[in-house]
Amino acid sequence: MLQEIFNSIQKSVKCPKCNATYSDKNINLLGQIGPNFLLKLDCPKCKSPLMVNVLIQENEKKNEISGIKMEEIEMPENMEEIFEAIERKDFQHIEKISQNNIIDFVNFVQNFSGSVGEFVKKF
Repeated sequence: MLQEIFNSIQKSVKCPKCNATYSDKNINLLGQIGPNFLLKLDCPKCKSPLMVNVLIQENEKKNEISGIKMEEIEMPENMEEIFEAIERKDFQHIEKISQNNIIDFVNFVQNFSGSVGEFVKKF
């Protein structure tokens, strides 16, 4: 299934800054919740990151993918710095999470009813 998602991205998604296409090595799976996949795409030309939420629509009777819906997610300005720090395993520059942060986050998630793109913009 993941390869089908990558193939779909390669056919339909271009870098918004330089119009380059992506290959498998430029697509990174950040996470999955049910039929939702969160991907980070790194442009091979201009190195701009792009976040994409992919929703898989499965045909339950045939056990195959019947559709893929993609949504580009606008990233916060400092998101690239966060990704770079994570890749370097340099966590000292990332703000520590307090118990109050976790409580606030859980409350926000429980009351949120928008799309993944809107969710990411809130943070």
